[in-house]
Amino acid sequence: MGCTCPARTQVHSLAEELGLRAAKWSHLGTVDPFTAAVFSRVDLFLAQGLSTCDKNPEGTELIEAVELGLGEAVEMVRASEITHSPTCTAILHLALMRAESRLAK
Repeated sequence: MGCTCPARTQVHSLAEELGLRAAKWSHLGTVDPFTAAVFSRVDLFLAQGLSTCDKNPEGTELIEAVELGLGEAVEMVRASEITHSPTCTAILHLALMRAESRLAK
């Protein structure tokens, strides 16, 4: 069973790698991207109410923040332009929530 609140690592990573803090975290679900090779369960969260803070990425991290609308992100998943499986799962989960009117536009 996945966790229902963001672990300290998610909160810390959002700030350190992207320079963002979230006022609200929502658990979207859990995925197991590597079931045949290793145990690597990933909890997915939606971070909302974002504000900026100082970022301090490690020297080896090459992370670029990209701002997209949900529809554009879904199309990028369909076109295999976004291929990170937990990210794809989160995007598609959010699209379903929006279609079911459980996520504000």
